[in-house]
Amino acid sequence: MNQHKFTPPKPVIRIWHHHRVFDKTDYHNATITKKPILEGHWVCEVSSFVEEDRLFISEKKLENSDFYKKSPLLLEYVANEETRDFFEQVLYVPRWFIIFKNEGTLWLRLVKSDPIMHGYPARESYELCPLLLHTPVRILINSKTWHSFSQRHATQYYECDFIYEYLGDFSTFEINTDTYFVKQELKDIKTIDLRKRLY
Repeated sequence: MNQHKFTPPKPVIRIWHHHRVFDKTDYHNATITKKPILEGHWVCEVSSFVEEDRLFISEKKLENSDFYKKSPLLLEYVANEETRDFFEQVLYVPRWFIIFKNEGTLWLRLVKSDPIMHGYPARESYELCPLLLHTPVRILINSKTWHSFSQRHATQYYECDFIYEYLGDFSTFEINTDTYFVKQELKDIKTIDLRKRLY
């Protein structure tokens, strides 16, 4: 594979994600104590990944005209709870967190919640933790959308599980045209639990 360059080098963050959606009859406060979904052994379908300090990027990602502008680069994987596997895609959920650099260190920040995008309860923005090299961190967060009968939508409850991992800074990458299935074990991960009782 031919190498391509980034100028300047870009940090690469891997994100594992899972979210559940409940209606009021199925949602109980007991869910706040349940074991996170993203535990144990998973099979991952990947086309963009880091292996032996080499960054591989799928051709599909390169079709995005903004790819070279992004920093950090996000490798995002969404979990299928039933099949216990992950697939690679952009997260089609509201962005709860942003990544920024302060004095050479990457940090994860909770964004100020928006009632339309994130639902309730309201949350203020603040720094959660630094993202250290090869040190994954889990963030648990929940919310609800509050609809009225006039809107003809029932209230929905969301339980989200994210794992962020900083994989390093890369000045080169290789284009990948294949898909691989790799095993991943998720365990003993530092957890920040932001969940609140929703009723």
